[in-house]
Amino acid sequence: MFSLLLFLLGIRIKAPVGESANLPYLNAKELASELKKNKNSIVFFVDQYTDLEFADYAIHEYKEEVKFIRADLSDGHQYNCKFSPCIVPFQKKNPSPVVPAPLQPAQFLLWVKNSLTPGFISVESAGHLHRLLTGHKPLVFSVDQKGRNKKIPANYTIYSTTADLFKTFNVTIEKGYYLFRPSDHELLPIKDGDFAKILAEPKIFDINDLNPKLRPYMAGYMIDENDAESCRTEIEILKKLADKYSDKIQFTTLFGRPSELYKKASDLMTLPTPYFFVFNTSDIEGGRWLIYKKDKVNDFSFVDHFVKGILDDTEFFTVISEDIPIYSPDEHFRKIVADNFEDLVLNSNDDVLVAFTAPWCHHCKDLKPVLNETATLLKDTHAKIYYMDGSLNDIPEAVPSVDGYPTMYFWPAGKKEEEPIKYSGIRRFKDVLNFVVNKSTNSIEVPQHNETEISERIRLIQHPPTPVPEAEFGEDESEFPSDTEIENE
Repeated sequence: MFSLLLFLLGIRIKAPVGESANLPYLNAKELASELKKNKNSIVFFVDQYTDLEFADYAIHEYKEEVKFIRADLSDGHQYNCKFSPCIVPFQKKNPSPVVPAPLQPAQFLLWVKNSLTPGFISVESAGHLHRLLTGHKPLVFSVDQKGRNKKIPANYTIYSTTADLFKTFNVTIEKGYYLFRPSDHELLPIKDGDFAKILAEPKIFDINDLNPKLRPYMAGYMIDENDAESCRTEIEILKKLADKYSDKIQFTTLFGRPSELYKKASDLMTLPTPYFFVFNTSDIEGGRWLIYKKDKVNDFSFVDHFVKGILDDTEFFTVISEDIPIYSPDEHFRKIVADNFEDLVLNSNDDVLVAFTAPWCHHCKDLKPVLNETATLLKDTHAKIYYMDGSLNDIPEAVPSVDGYPTMYFWPAGKKEEEPIKYSGIRRFKDVLNFVVNKSTNSIEVPQHNETEISERIRLIQHPPTPVPEAEFGEDESEFPSDTEIENE
């Protein structure tokens, strides 16, 4: 108990070394046998890359009371394990329905303690309640009550709290016992109804309960984890959609770590949330339908029509694109987007170089003045230079691959159906200019220019001079660096 208090007070305690590394690693058959032998077990379902060092202290503290075991992540699929580490507590062979394990040493120690006694846990802070309401496990709350409702299974932990604490989340609730169903964010009173029935009848599925084999499609909202308990509008829209389309579609909300698998599979890692998605459950990587424009994402009529179009096979896969820019006549190095790529690149009679960039890419920032000077010099020719933000647009199918930023491809006129030429040279003005001129199908007459002056303009944009602070009245100006000193730096 004393060591637990030290953790909570933030005092650093050195964990015993190697506790997690020395855990037995069991296959499925061995695991089933071992679980039957022990009253309390905790199994880490992991891949080969997962480090369990955060669990060392808890293992040391509770190894006399708990059998700690490692097993392969694939053996945890029957317990809805999708990510490593997936940590499941067992009482004999039965998994205990507790909240997901935190991966910080102090919090994991508390979690192990609570998993051993699925009885009452007091929830006294808004932060604790927030963590519970943004999880993926069904929970039982006792609100201003004492004792245990007989309809609640004995292996369920009761989270004891107050109606006043719920009010901090704008939830008005009477005293009693409630089941929190994370799939649709419902707090359902446990009265005369059957507990299992209440748990099993959601219109919206929790991500861990989705079964791709049950429906040809899955749909829902991808939301930010910090907004998980306040997405009432999205939940209400999904309920209405489920009333109409639940025979074909499983509806859900995706947030937090479980959402990463779907984002990666469907190339959505950089798309800002919230957005509405529809996946074909038999081929998530093959394509997806999205509503991501802010004025449409929560418009039920629009979303309903969109879903109907997908089921009627009249709605094409969504191409993510920024709005098409309005170009000024004196803008020669232009930004293009997914929606006008085909017109400006593939359907054009010009020779076209496109740079794929990202806002966080430092090399991209250095490249843009190089391309701007090149495009400006060639403004009266049939050579065009564009750039596209790869973080806010789907990369067109005509692009072989973009493995990093910046990446540049060149489409010669008259050869747009062929694979483009990837630029792999030095990202300097003269090198880019020579590449465009030499690879173009059209005859490119390069205007006379002063390469030294152009390179100097580029350098000043890439490396602007450090401003010299002005000396205030009475200060010694010799304390400030001179222009020569700054240049030498």
